[in-house]
Amino acid sequence: MAKLGTSIGCFVGRKRALALGASSGALCLALGLMPVAAAAQEAQAEADSDSGAIVITGSRIATDGMKAPVPVTVLQADEVEALSPGALINGVSQMPQFSNNATLNGGGTVFTRASYGALNLRGLGVNRTLTLLNGRRVPSSSAFGGVDINLFPEAMIQAVETTTGGASAAYGSDAVAGVVNFKLDTRFTGIELAAQANVTSRGDNPGYEVSGAYGTAFGGDRGHVLVSAEYRREDGIFTLAGRDWYQGWGTVGTGTQADPYRFVPDVFSANGSFDGIIHAPGTAIDRLQFDPDGNAAPFVPGAILQGGTGLSGARTTGGSADDFNADIYALTPDAERVSAFAYADYEFGEGVKVFAQYMFGQNKVFTQDRSGSLIAGLGPGGAGGPGTVTIFSGNPFLPASVQALMSANNIGSFLLRRRGHSSDIGNGYFQDDTAQHIATAGFNLDLGSSWGIDGFYQYGTSRRNWAQGSIRLDRIYAALDAVVDPATGNTVCRVSQTAAGAAAFPGCVPLNLFGRGNASAAAV
Repeated sequence: MAKLGTSIGCFVGRKRALALGASSGALCLALGLMPVAAAAQEAQAEADSDSGAIVITGSRIATDGMKAPVPVTVLQADEVEALSPGALINGVSQMPQFSNNATLNGGGTVFTRASYGALNLRGLGVNRTLTLLNGRRVPSSSAFGGVDINLFPEAMIQAVETTTGGASAAYGSDAVAGVVNFKLDTRFTGIELAAQANVTSRGDNPGYEVSGAYGTAFGGDRGHVLVSAEYRREDGIFTLAGRDWYQGWGTVGTGTQADPYRFVPDVFSANGSFDGIIHAPGTAIDRLQFDPDGNAAPFVPGAILQGGTGLSGARTTGGSADDFNADIYALTPDAERVSAFAYADYEFGEGVKVFAQYMFGQNKVFTQDRSGSLIAGLGPGGAGGPGTVTIFSGNPFLPASVQALMSANNIGSFLLRRRGHSSDIGNGYFQDDTAQHIATAGFNLDLGSSWGIDGFYQYGTSRRNWAQGSIRLDRIYAALDAVVDPATGNTVCRVSQTAAGAAAFPGCVPLNLFGRGNASAAAV
């Protein structure tokens, strides 16, 4: 079972015959088991007899896809790199047997998702895809499962072997979808340095990667040492600007014969705006919309209006509505990755070899989160915001024209339908920092007469730190409820007028959300 913590695996067999894994200290001996598998492997061995000894990769995935009993895809490292230079997960994701791999742009938030490089064979889930490194299971990168292949030493990868059939019978429930084995070149000798940079045709999403690898023999060719390190940095894309494929398509219509559903461009929200819409049904100020300068004028719907202005789900085509995707839209996050790898083996005598391996990787991801800027007052889960924002008559930030209408018509308050903007309170964020250490030690013992025993012990730890930046509704309510201090004539928070309120919200600064960008830095 792939798991966080310790695992022990051993491979016992005649030629390629058998390979079993266990966890929590169980000793695995597989002599004489699985006769059907052994017979199949012996047949394979006879076919390969002309090539001499068979090299055990620690995986039951055959390196020759034409002779395997199940469909196998074998890609060499240069082929993976050609599919998509950059992060390893991007190249592997181009293979057709993978569906919805967990990448930087994958679904879910950092609070629910697996790692940023987890494989998903046939779309059955990352916890049903067994990922091996040189034939050995790798601990998950997070509590939600999934192995982050971006941490693998890309410079040392020789080939990627994939099978999607029959793997569950051999490996267990975590291989229902199949098995992917990243085969390392443990005989690599020399120095390899690489660097690359990228930028889109629109001049955004710049990134670069540098890596180095070194391998050498020692002890008269009895031992071998490998070390490698990689660093990658990529800036995110948080705008749709310059992307003509985005046209704001949306659904309108009620689904009746007279008004069927239609999919049309330029569909924007009519329940709120970046500057604010007044929701006060049956009054003279209902549906007045603020502009960036804080002035108010009637909301102008487009040619199609679906639902009532200021109500949940209301949308329109054009008019004076705002396209909420025009301010911040997280297409891809800021990402930073560093990884290091070390491997050494030594042959003490004929057929007796020991090895040790250490792998470290750290992923840092930062992305904008627009959901934290929704304060339009539609209630929890509403498209416009998580809370109800009430503005009372006498608020000193209100335009004089609006205050005059409220006073003349004895309107005590209204609901403000507004969405935060990047110029004020629209800068919510998610950030994720995952660091993983994996140490492995093992042996290969040749017993003669085509029999051998391979075993390893592995220990892995993963620490993941999540952070979310968002607005605090209690402070929003306190800061929006602004009044004039009768003693000083200054604009202050109403809660600051009482000892209890001042103690609950110390240092409260009044917040002006009538029009984007009008809030002071201190209030924000």
